[in-house]
Amino acid sequence: MPNKQNDRKRKKLKTEIIELLFLSFAVSAFFYLFLSYTSQILANAYLSERGILLDPIQENVLYAWMKTVCFFACMIIFIVIFLVLFSQKISYLLVITDGIRKLQEKQMDFVIELEGNDELTLLAESINYLSLSQRQLLEKEEALRKEREDFIHSLSHDIRTPLTSILSYSEYLEGQDLPTEDDYRAYASMVKKKAQQIKVLSEQLLGKKKRKPEKIENGLLLIEQLAAEWCEDLEDEFSCRLDLKDCGNFQAYLDINELRRIFDNLLSNVERYARPSGEILLVIKTIDGCLSIVQKNEKRQRPYDGESLKLGIRSIRSIAGNYEGTVTITEDEESFLIEIIIPLNEEIQNSSELSPRFI
Repeated sequence: MPNKQNDRKRKKLKTEIIELLFLSFAVSAFFYLFLSYTSQILANAYLSERGILLDPIQENVLYAWMKTVCFFACMIIFIVIFLVLFSQKISYLLVITDGIRKLQEKQMDFVIELEGNDELTLLAESINYLSLSQRQLLEKEEALRKEREDFIHSLSHDIRTPLTSILSYSEYLEGQDLPTEDDYRAYASMVKKKAQQIKVLSEQLLGKKKRKPEKIENGLLLIEQLAAEWCEDLEDEFSCRLDLKDCGNFQAYLDINELRRIFDNLLSNVERYARPSGEILLVIKTIDGCLSIVQKNEKRQRPYDGESLKLGIRSIRSIAGNYEGTVTITEDEESFLIEIIIPLNEEIQNSSELSPRFI
């Protein structure tokens, strides 16, 4: 922003113009006197050398004619000097005009070099400030647009996991001739749970539902439940091993739906990229006031397109970021390991942090 402290020290543009006019006039007046005096001496010397005598009238006419010539010559000198001195201001004004044109055309990648310390300098500072503000605003809008797109892609990706589970349960029930009442109730309960999860994610996607961290009184029980669901969904196709021996009970403010999304993304990545004959290891523990979730699996020789994996990891990073947590990926040609660290806050965060930025 233009520096207001320099406003008192700035010269007025009209003052600078008057100074240039005065300087041009002073130089021109000097040249007028010099030319007038020199021309008279030269004329007298020329007439004396040739013995020409002029009467007073002729002499006055000659001197008047020479003074007129000197006057017009000095007028030209005055104009040239003034234009030369003022040309820098005119050039600077043209640069400022070009900056205004670029502002109108929304070309914000320019900076006008500051020259002098007058109103034109102030105008250049203001244009630079507007350009910088507009550039920062556009960059912020672009960042928000990209972040919103990532948010939408993340939720859209997370909706697919429970939807896939519902389709799997439906196909299983459809393939059974006469499912037992216990099977029917169990699968109906699973379908209802997954449908409710889709409903929550859809409301978040549409901006109708905010994050809702709540006090978890028995964190170990919640983790055991989520881990059991993770294992139950994978055990038909994979060899799963759970390690919860170092996971103690804890109390913290967490959003259960976000934790469920983490486990769903872990599950989805296993289904798409893990080698079926390999072991899937899930280690969950509490350490130094944080919840650590580590999943390790062997990779398929010919994995699917990795775009879904990127979306899943991006979603997990976003959720962990809501708690100022971290996500670390370690992989090689044969194995894949993801470690998620979530701080267990026993106090609720600020209200401004409880709702997604795009809701």
